[in-house]
Amino acid sequence: MPQGNLKRPTPAPTVPQTTQLAPPEKEEVKPLQTDPLPANGPLLKQEALPKQQSVAAPLKPTLYGDLSQPLTRAILWLLTSVFDKKSDFIFTQSHENTETVLEVNPLGSLPVMHDVDTLIVSNNDAFLYARYLAQKHPQQRERILPKNSQLETILAWYKSIILPLTQKLKEGGNTHEQLKVRIVSTILPEMEAKLGRQPYICENAQKATIADIVLFCDFAEVIRDHFESQRKNFPYIEAWLQRVKKDPILVEVLQQYPF
Repeated sequence: MPQGNLKRPTPAPTVPQTTQLAPPEKEEVKPLQTDPLPANGPLLKQEALPKQQSVAAPLKPTLYGDLSQPLTRAILWLLTSVFDKKSDFIFTQSHENTETVLEVNPLGSLPVMHDVDTLIVSNNDAFLYARYLAQKHPQQRERILPKNSQLETILAWYKSIILPLTQKLKEGGNTHEQLKVRIVSTILPEMEAKLGRQPYICENAQKATIADIVLFCDFAEVIRDHFESQRKNFPYIEAWLQRVKKDPILVEVLQQYPF
């Protein structure tokens, strides 16, 4: 996209999104040109954002995000996995609905990645970002989106079941203790049983995947802040946390962007 003053308006960039984030305007929807998703998986779509003032395309992939969000930290892991140098992409610490974010993403939500003439906007869907980057950088596909029948299912489970609980827990409020009881009585035992059978969250995985990274970025903080006294009750989760923490890409990300 040319820089500087333009002689005619530039169409707003397209946004691949999940069906859960509806566009403000009704637009024609076209599926991404890629290998099909499983029949029971979430549908990936390209949807147009409302026309707004033109934003010059960045020279490098640029991620606008908040480091307090697990998904932002997970996308940084994806970007660091794809690019050999930190200087090959830009991260801008941001907050939702600020002027800078609204200029890029009229929806005002985070995280959002601006890559040339494409905006990647998602409602907490790590799979969408991983899939986009795997399409754009196929040489890194095995690292960021390996073939695993459980990967998309695990990420959907995290997004729909776990994330709403951990978000409310971090916010505090009257239901704080009820949320802790639910997590410690259902979510943690389920993860403990799974990790007692396998080293990583996806079956047959020999190293950390984006599913491990997303869960780690959320649960490492939740367990530290709310379940420290109960760590000994979940030895397989504890071993998994230590295992994922040693992932070389994650080590690099945590050194640059600690949380």
